[in-house]
Amino acid sequence: MAPVASTENLQIKALRAAANHIKVLEFALVHTLGLYDWFPPVALGSEAIDLFCVLESALCDNLMSELFDPEIDNIPRYEMGAGAFPSG
Repeated sequence: MAPVASTENLQIKALRAAANHIKVLEFALVHTLGLYDWFPPVALGSEAIDLFCVLESALCDNLMSELFDPEIDNIPRYEMGAGAFPSG
């Protein structure tokens, strides 16, 4: 079995804060906004990410640099690939 995931060593403070307040986030997303899937339909998810990146551009840039490597990933084609990703 794989080791249990831990948020202890997260470098991005906002992700660590989110992990430490997961119940509050869950309540806000599920009970308040009605979002039951981690990956909403692409159009809604795209709008949410765009808004998030406008409001928190530094955090968005940090998150993107953690998730994607421009040396490996074809970032301009990411949106096309995400369009084929199931939303639930």
